[in-house]
Amino acid sequence: MDAAPDRRTAGFGPSGPHLDVEAVTDPALLETLRVLKPDHYYDLLQVVGSAAAGLDLVAPGQVLARFTLPDAGDATDTASEDGHSGVGQDYDGGTRVLARTAGHGTEFDAESLTVVARAAGIVLYDGEQVGVMPLARDGRVEVAVNADASEAHATLTPPGPESKPVSVADVAQGLASSGVRLGVDQAAIEQAVSELEATGQRVCAKVASGRRPQPGTDGAIEYLVDIGNLPVAADSGDRIDFKNLNIICGVERNQALVRRIPATKGVPGYTVTGRILPAKDGREAQLPLGSNVQVDPGDPNVLRSAIDGNLRVVQGKIEVNKSFTVPGNVDYSTGHIKYDHSVVIRGDVKGGFNVECGGDLEVKGAVEDCGVRAGGGVLIRGGFMGQGAGMIRAGGAVRLGFGRNQTVQCSGPLIVEREAINMTLRSDDSVSVAGLLVGGEVMARNRIECRIAGNPSGSRTRLEVGVVCELVQAAAGLAREIEVMRRRHQPEQEVAVLEQRHKALLEQAYAIGSATIVVKERINPGVLVKIGAAPVIRFAEETRGPVVFTLRDGEVKIS
Repeated sequence: MDAAPDRRTAGFGPSGPHLDVEAVTDPALLETLRVLKPDHYYDLLQVVGSAAAGLDLVAPGQVLARFTLPDAGDATDTASEDGHSGVGQDYDGGTRVLARTAGHGTEFDAESLTVVARAAGIVLYDGEQVGVMPLARDGRVEVAVNADASEAHATLTPPGPESKPVSVADVAQGLASSGVRLGVDQAAIEQAVSELEATGQRVCAKVASGRRPQPGTDGAIEYLVDIGNLPVAADSGDRIDFKNLNIICGVERNQALVRRIPATKGVPGYTVTGRILPAKDGREAQLPLGSNVQVDPGDPNVLRSAIDGNLRVVQGKIEVNKSFTVPGNVDYSTGHIKYDHSVVIRGDVKGGFNVECGGDLEVKGAVEDCGVRAGGGVLIRGGFMGQGAGMIRAGGAVRLGFGRNQTVQCSGPLIVEREAINMTLRSDDSVSVAGLLVGGEVMARNRIECRIAGNPSGSRTRLEVGVVCELVQAAAGLAREIEVMRRRHQPEQEVAVLEQRHKALLEQAYAIGSATIVVKERINPGVLVKIGAAPVIRFAEETRGPVVFTLRDGEVKIS
C-alpha cells in the first residue's frame, strides 16, 4: 500500500504540536504496520512501496515534535484557594496532557516541550500520539539451523539508505553466533553476498552442510580359482555353454585359493553445530577354512590348499578332497565306481554299472541305464538316456546335455541343455530345460522353465511346482503301503493311522508360499500344470507363449 505521509498539527490549544519529521499518518497504513510489524527497512519497502522514500529515518535523541504553551500574560490571573495563580495551574496541567502525546519508542521532554525519539526507525502519528516503529537499516544476516542440524541457511537482507551492507565477514559472524562450526560453504557465502549486492533483493542460501556418517564396507572373500559349479554361463540363445562349465575344480598343493578383502573403517559424520556422528565399521569376513585348507603363513588373509585334489564349497566353507579320475569308460574294465571324494570320468558310463561318490561327479561322455549317486553336483556333458532303468541322485546341482527315459532327483537346480524326453525330473530348487520338454513328469519346489512343453500328438506331460519332492515321494510310499494293507484286510485302526500320516505329509509337501512355471514358446495338448495345492490345469489345445503361471497367496495367476 502506497500512502504519501504529511505533516500534522494536533489541537492542544492554539499552539498544538508541530511535527519536525515526515511521519506515517494514513489510518489504513498505520493499521497495516501495526499488524505486520516490519522490523527492517527492506520489510517496510514491501509494505509502503515507494512512499518509504518520503519518510524520515530518525535516530535516538532526535526531536520529532514540539509544543508552545500560551504566554502567561495572555491568561486570566485568578488566584486559587491554595494561593497559586491560574496561569501556573494551566501550565502544569497542560504539560501532563502533552506528555501523553509520546507514544511507543519516544519520550516527552517537559523542559523543552518536545517529543524525542528513543529508538531508530520511522515516525507514526495517529492524531493523538507520536511514536517510533523501530527499524534496522544496516544489512542483516539471519541464520537458521534445521532440526537435526544437518544444514544451515542464511537469509541476507539488503541495507536501507546510507547504511552498512552485508559482507562475507558478517555472514561468518552470523554463523558463529548461531553455533555453526563445521561444513561451512565459503563459496556459497560469497555467491549469496554477490547476489545481494547485484539484485538489492533478499537472498536465502544454504551456507553450511553437515555430513552423514559413512558406514565402512564389509569384508569380502575373493576366489582365486575358477569355481565352475557355481555360475552357469549362457549365450544369447539361453543355451548353456558346456565348454566353459566345470564342476570339478582341481587344485595343487600350496595353491592360493581365496583372498580376504579386509573391511574398511566407517567415516564419522558431523552436524553443522559440531556434533560428531559415529559411523559403523564394516564387518570382517570370515575365512571359509575347511578341510585340507590352511592359512598362508605370510598373509593371514589368504588360504592355500594343503594337498593336491579337488576344491569344493560345502556350507560356505572351502575344502580340498583327493579326486579320482577314470581315464576312459566305466564298464567291465573298471567295474562299479565307489569313492568317498570327487570323481572325473573321461568316457561314458555304460549300462548296468553304478557310480557312487561323496563329492562331485563329472562325466565327459554319456550315461546309460545305471545308478549314479553323488554327495555334491553332477555334470554329464553328453546325455543321460536308456530304457528307463537309469537314476541319478545328487546332493547338489545336476546339469545334463539332454535326457531320455530316465530319472533325476537332486537338491539343487536341475538344468538340461537341449531336450528332455519322457524324463522324470525332480528338484528341491528349480528345473530348466532349454529345448523341448515332452512326456514324463517334472516336479520342482520353486520354478520350472522350458521353451516348449509337450508335443502336437498330445503326449502326457506333467509340470508341477510349489511342492517338496521328498515329502511327495514319502506320501506316495505311504499310499502304496495303505493299499497293500487294505488288500490284506489289515485292521482299520492301523490303516487309519497311516492315512492320517499320509494326509499330514501332503499338507506339508504343498505348504509353499510362491512358485512359478514359465513356458516361453508353446504349450501343446496333453500338458498338465499343477502349482501347489491348487487344482490341475489341463491343456486340450495349443497355446502360444510366453505363458507364466504364478502361485501367490494360494491362487494361480496366468499371464
